[in-house]
Amino acid sequence: MSLRQDIESLFNAWENNLVTGYKISKATGVSQQLLGKYRDGERSIDRMALETAEKLSEYYIEHVKDLSD
Repeated sequence: MSLRQDIESLFNAWENNLVTGYKISKATGVSQQLLGKYRDGERSIDRMALETAEKLSEYYIEHVKDLSD
C-alpha cells in the first residue's frame, strides 16, 4: 500500500470506531485537531508533511491494519 492508502485506511478505521483520534494522536504526536482536519477533508492528505504521513502510515501498519482487514 502507499502512504496515502494507509492514511485513508487509518481514517476509515477511525470513522468506524476501530481506533480513536486520541490514541492516534498520543502514539504519533500529531494533534487531534490536525488529524480531524485531514480526516474531514479540511486539509488535503496530498499536502501533508512527509514526516506526518510516515508516522500515520506506520501507526496504521503496526496497530490498526489487522483490525480493519
